Amino acid sequence: MMGIKGTHILDRDVRDMPDEKRRGKRKRAVRNDSHNQVEFIPSVMERALEVQSNLDTHFPSFIKPMIRSNVTGGFWLSLPKLFCDWYLPSHDSSITLVNENGEDYYTKYLPYRRGFSAGWKGFSIAHDLEEGDILVFHLVGACRMKVYMVRVNHFSAADAALSLLHLQAHAGSIHYR
Repeated sequence: MMGIKGTHILDRDVRDMPDEKRRGKRKRAVRNDSHNQVEFIPSVMERALEVQSNLDTHFPSFIKPMIRSNVTGGFWLSLPKLFCDWYLPSHDSSITLVNENGEDYYTKYLPYRRGFSAGWKGFSIAHDLEEGDILVFHLVGACRMKVYMVRVNHFSAADAALSLLHLQAHAGSIHYR
């Protein structure tokens, strides 16, 4: 991980593991939950990491794979402990989530539980989030986060932007005779 400024955090980050335990983890990210075990498609995690690597490093970010409890039933979203400790308020607060179209969604942040409660359900339903989708959260203001969605079953605006970047890079390397 980088220093406090511009930190990129992956929930349960494999980069913090010793080398002998980390081998093979980059090919497949697995998140164990006390109720669920979800295996994520490697290309989805790779795309999420690529989205995160292209963000402005002056602002911290983290990656959050969606599990069943994030997108159905209780609609609870827990956040990485370090991110909460370093960047979010120590009291109940309203956090604005900004989607890829610039639309604002308001959610309640509960620091003692390190997660989003009220408002998260509306965000999840409005964006048809599914188990296996991966979100990249980018803190762009005191209580404001830009959210990029990398879909497990279809393309998002973040995926489309990455595809355009690849096309532009490829077009720049083609030489016509």
